[in-house]
Amino acid sequence: MDQDPNKYEELTKKLDRVVHRQNELQREIALLRREIDQLHQPEEQLSPAPPPKISAKQQVPDVQTQAVPVTEAPETPPSNKWDRFRPSSRTGLDWEKFIGENLISKIGILITVIGIAFGAKYAIDHELISPLTRIVLGYLAGIALTGIAMRLKEKYEAFSAVLLSGGLAVLYIITYFAFNYYALMPQSIAFVLMALFTAFTVLAAWHYDRQIIALMGLVGAYGVPFLISEESGSATVLLGYMALINTGILVIAFKKYWKSLFSMAFWLTWLIFSWWMLFGYTRDQHFLTGFLFSTVFFLLFYGTILAYKLMQKETYRWTDILLLLSNSFIYFGFGYNMLEDHPVGADLLGVFAVANAAVHFGVGYLMHRDKLADRNLFYFIVGLVLVFLSIAVPIQLDGNWVTLLWAGEAALLFWLGRSRQIKAYEKMSLPVTILAFVSLLQDWSSSYDQAFYQDTELLLAPVFNIQFLSSLIVSGIFGLMVWMQNRKQWTSALPAGKIWHQGLRFAIPAVFLMALYFTFRVEIEYYFRIQMREALASMPESTAGSRTFTHLASIWVIYYSLVFLALLSLVNMRWIKDRILGVINLIMNAYGLFFFLAGGLFSLRLLDESYLLSDGGDVILTGGFTYLRYLGYLIVGGLLYITYRYQRMDFIPLKSSWPFDALLHLVSLFLLSNELIHLLQQAGVEDAEKLGLSIFWGIYALFLIALGIAHRKAYLRISAIVLFTITLIKLFFYDIAHLNTMSKTVVLMSLGVLLLLISFLYNKFKHLIADANEV
Repeated sequence: MDQDPNKYEELTKKLDRVVHRQNELQREIALLRREIDQLHQPEEQLSPAPPPKISAKQQVPDVQTQAVPVTEAPETPPSNKWDRFRPSSRTGLDWEKFIGENLISKIGILITVIGIAFGAKYAIDHELISPLTRIVLGYLAGIALTGIAMRLKEKYEAFSAVLLSGGLAVLYIITYFAFNYYALMPQSIAFVLMALFTAFTVLAAWHYDRQIIALMGLVGAYGVPFLISEESGSATVLLGYMALINTGILVIAFKKYWKSLFSMAFWLTWLIFSWWMLFGYTRDQHFLTGFLFSTVFFLLFYGTILAYKLMQKETYRWTDILLLLSNSFIYFGFGYNMLEDHPVGADLLGVFAVANAAVHFGVGYLMHRDKLADRNLFYFIVGLVLVFLSIAVPIQLDGNWVTLLWAGEAALLFWLGRSRQIKAYEKMSLPVTILAFVSLLQDWSSSYDQAFYQDTELLLAPVFNIQFLSSLIVSGIFGLMVWMQNRKQWTSALPAGKIWHQGLRFAIPAVFLMALYFTFRVEIEYYFRIQMREALASMPESTAGSRTFTHLASIWVIYYSLVFLALLSLVNMRWIKDRILGVINLIMNAYGLFFFLAGGLFSLRLLDESYLLSDGGDVILTGGFTYLRYLGYLIVGGLLYITYRYQRMDFIPLKSSWPFDALLHLVSLFLLSNELIHLLQQAGVEDAEKLGLSIFWGIYALFLIALGIAHRKAYLRISAIVLFTITLIKLFFYDIAHLNTMSKTVVLMSLGVLLLLISFLYNKFKHLIADANEV
């Protein structure tokens, strides 16, 4: 009989759909079995019979198709591409299961505990029952909840755990009320009961292996009574009560690391303690109590953070490190505040910081001796030791000692970071280095500014003083760090190119150079301040002496700066050969020369004028000071020569010679112009800056034209044209208005002749100027 092809195709598709639905059911059955196994139910479970294997023949006997096994069918992708976005029916079931079996029970027991608390409060406020009856009923409620929990544990373990935690919380609260509000039992019995409840809670949490018992039974136990109290209880009892509960958390931490439990206890404890410090603490009554319990909380939390991780030798995460830091600095902040307010403790602030460092040192020593933790945690603990020692330094010591110790600590951290490949220490060295440099700036300000107001008999001697020696030592320490940084044997463990690596790469050399430079500069300025004080003391009505020493100080500071730049250039050229330092050094050389031209020459000229106006009778400024300019010319010439050699070094990425040529001719023009004015003034020539300067600039422009033609340098010729243009503008808008007829004739004829010579040179050597190979 002929088969209908359409019928065959229709039945085949129908078979595929049936098989697909069977596969989905099989996967859902497997998921349900897995969840049932995870619930650890001891009662017998009815296992659904495995589905029969379905073949195409069983479903459609008339159609010849191949049997498709379903028990081991692979994951079949959705037949429709939108099926994956359709909500699964299991999502609703999971939420319902979580709310019904888990969340509702916890909310219920929490509301029950709060209800018992407010019920007790209502009875107290309205005197419905006697205090003893209230406490007895409270104990009965707690015991009833605990008994029901134990009864239901075998069949309903999760629900039983919630009831047990609530019962223990009630027992804690009732004991607290019985002792603190009604005095129905002595302190010893109250603490024995609380200790028993704590021990029972610890055992129950271990036995159930559920964090909820510890979370609600321990943390909630001291959170609730604090919130409903009426400020009439004893602070010692409340803080001791909290310490007892946290001791239980510490015991649990040796076997379990329930982070939610610990975090809640940590923040609630310090929050309650902070509230008490703000609104309940008084120094005379509570100093010993506050200091003692803050120390107890600090040690308990310190031990809790370390206990489980050390026992299990687990790696610490950033959240654990955050808790360690928070615990250490919260405790130090409270302790510092209490000691600072105490008449005796105010003298022990540095000792307190050292004591904190000693605690961390002891922990780090035990870790290292017994190999209890990973290397990073050990280095972090040692880092805390160094941090608290750094804090102790400025608290207990003054002045130079603070700077010296911080600089030494920065070098130690950097050495440990590089030699031991410890990233954390290398990072820590950067802020400590900056801190030491800021402290050095403060030392300079406090030591050398005294020249403005201190009696002359009490002033430090220039150079031969403790501040100068301290500055040299600190600069030497920074230099040692630069040397360690450049040692090829000690490579950085920090990722190259990242912010910490780049920050250390540039910050340490920069701090060293600034410290070394200003160490001598502040001494020069201090010397002239003292000289000015002495001069003003001998001539109190004279202001010329003050201006003279101000200009002298400016000149010597500029000379020193140029010598420093020259020496730095020589060191880099001979030994370091660093490209970045070379580029920065060349820029600073140019800046130093510009500063000399703008400030140094101005001060030198004012000194000359002061000497000339005084007719040689100035007791402060003698003729010898006028020769300071030639020392400056020598220094500038040396720096220019070093800069010329510098920019030709192989490690300097400077391929063109025009920057140096521009600097050379600019400096030369300014120096020669200044010297010309000085000589003309010495000779008594009037209007030297008009007549002589304009002619000289024209001659220098002609020199630049000739030099540019000879060396085929177009930029020199263009510079000459610019200079001549400036000269002509100066001539017609400034010089002519102030010169007599003879002077006008001389300057105009001179400049005219110079312009004709320039034009002649352009025409004579136009074949050289037109050369395309010019630069």
